[in-house]
Amino acid sequence: MDVYTTAAYRPSPLRAAQVVAALVGTFWQGSLHAQTPARLDTISVVASRVGKADAGRSVDVITRDAITASSARTVSELLAARLGIDVSPRSPAQADLSIRGSSPEQVAVLVDGVRVSDVQSAHYALDLAVPLEAIERVEVLRGAASALYGPDAVGGVINIVTRRGGVATRVATRAGAFQTLGGELATSLTAGATTITPTIEYDRSNGARNGTDYRTLLTRIGAEQRLSAGLLTAHLGVGVRDFGAANFYAPYNSFERTGSATADVRLRRTLGEWTLESGVQTRRHTDRFTLIRDNPAVYENLHTSWQSGVDVIARRSFGSTALAIGADALNAQLQSARLGSRNEWREALFSELTVAAPAGSTLLLGLRGDQSSTYGAFLSPSATFDIPLDGPVGVGMRGMHLRANVARGFRAPTWTERYYRDPASVGNPNLQSEQFWTGELGLRFAPSSDWSADLVGYSRSADNLIDWVKATTADAATPWLASNVGSATFRGVELSTTYRSGGAEYTLSHASIAFDAASGAGLRGRYALRPVTAQTVARVSVPAMHGARVSADLMRAQRAGEVAYTTANLRYSQRVGGLTVDVDGRNLTNAGWLDGAGAIVPGRALYVGLSWRGGEPPR
Repeated sequence: MDVYTTAAYRPSPLRAAQVVAALVGTFWQGSLHAQTPARLDTISVVASRVGKADAGRSVDVITRDAITASSARTVSELLAARLGIDVSPRSPAQADLSIRGSSPEQVAVLVDGVRVSDVQSAHYALDLAVPLEAIERVEVLRGAASALYGPDAVGGVINIVTRRGGVATRVATRAGAFQTLGGELATSLTAGATTITPTIEYDRSNGARNGTDYRTLLTRIGAEQRLSAGLLTAHLGVGVRDFGAANFYAPYNSFERTGSATADVRLRRTLGEWTLESGVQTRRHTDRFTLIRDNPAVYENLHTSWQSGVDVIARRSFGSTALAIGADALNAQLQSARLGSRNEWREALFSELTVAAPAGSTLLLGLRGDQSSTYGAFLSPSATFDIPLDGPVGVGMRGMHLRANVARGFRAPTWTERYYRDPASVGNPNLQSEQFWTGELGLRFAPSSDWSADLVGYSRSADNLIDWVKATTADAATPWLASNVGSATFRGVELSTTYRSGGAEYTLSHASIAFDAASGAGLRGRYALRPVTAQTVARVSVPAMHGARVSADLMRAQRAGEVAYTTANLRYSQRVGGLTVDVDGRNLTNAGWLDGAGAIVPGRALYVGLSWRGGEPPR
């Protein structure tokens, strides 16, 4: 085992669990008996633990209105047209996600601030038990965030925030290309200070090509209890996906079934000058992979992973200074026919301090110490500056901010990368942890609420980069080997501008990445060595006559070593009373780039949906 820090921080698993449990108990005590409800702002801001809106970082928020206007049917499709994000789908049932040229394992995925990234493999990162109708917004943090969220948060963080309180009842059905049929139901029940919000979604399809049929069932129930000085929330989610996996990982007609079950309970309350938040959460994930669908006896693997954790965080403001301190602990277990039995303990202590200067400048300092029974200890510092350029500089600089961030991050190899073995892929138990230094410099211009522009340049330096590789001259029968391919430097530029007027929104953005991976010369990589190097996205959403809305996104992208492609998606919505008809066109240009399995993505497709929405419930 390699240890990559000189820090003296080395809490034992037992001690960390005792500390966190004691804090959770302290904060919990006395809150459940409150009688007079008082609503507390529980907005989770992905870029800061102290609750600062953007914290000088590159943050993109996909609102509920944007979700409704989009033609996306899944979270992966919703993210695919956003700046700096690369979604590599195999089917609507499964997709890989990366940010700023990262590998999928270098992105942390959260739901309501709770980590749901799988410790076995990032292929399961989007195996979410969250229907699209249950999502209030999606927060995307581009750039390293290990000081906030620990391992894996190197390329960025996705935080899915589910809907709270009463929601309007909605019943919907849809059908379309590839014999796709689906629907969803969402509603809420309120009794006094308690609200329960159940959502269910089902989809099935024959798939765009032979062996890629799928069936998905997602359910989520949220509950909240308003207290005199706080809020108690609980969530339970179950997701089941059955899908043909032909040629996903090997040249066979494979089949896969995954299941995700998540549960969490969180309490937030005020105690004097402090805001205290604590929670417990668990996630169980199963994956049954059959190499040859019609002959399971040849090779079949069942993985069952279970990760459970507790956390506590305290926040307080001291004039122009804000402080957040906290701790968390996680236990992860794996039972696998091919990977064996694995167990890991993780604990962490973290803090964040924000200091506001009189002229409007802000300094944010973050520090997190992680300890793992598998990869040892790691210290993740971060510093962010935000400096307004208006005021003394002149009226022409109104709304302009200069921001900068520098951070250190890390990622430990997954259990799959270490121990997996089949005819097409061979793991490596001697892999070392990846280490990163990142730097970011940006200029934000927002002279009014209608218009904003953002320019960012960044650099990410990686050591011990991990990828599944083979020689560029190797044939298809040669297995992929999990390897530390050495060091690499990624440099990128992002530019985006958004204009809003009369209920319409127009966005134009561009991202480009250059990377140097000399130590990977002569190798072909599956993930880390094939990022999207250029991406231009145009999005528009405009109201039309008689209650209609037209939304479209156009994207041109190019992956390293591959041909550029252009794709377009469109939604036309017509609302009449409580009924809405949606007509969705996906990949209208019929572009033919390669998906995560190395096959051509689905071509032009049309879907039609009908939904009924009741009146908005009282808030």
